[in-house]
Amino acid sequence: MFERMLAVERQSYAKNQLPAYALADTYGRLGRKAETLNYLRISLQRIEPAMASLRVDEALGCVRDDPAYNEILRRFDLGAHR
Repeated sequence: MFERMLAVERQSYAKNQLPAYALADTYGRLGRKAETLNYLRISLQRIEPAMASLRVDEALGCVRDDPAYNEILRRFDLGAHR
């Protein structure tokens, strides 16, 4: 199910119709760490409002123990989102 969703989301993202955070969420649900972290970084750079869910989004469970996630979280907490 999420693989099919991902295909549609990637097309929408390519057309600037979907935030990077949405892709991070779906990749996270699929357990694809590298892609999840990549789109979280993009979301942080773009200051996407959905980043406010970073600490509580269950879909990101696959990356919570990764140092790269902690760095993204640190940057978000330091105000990189403003």
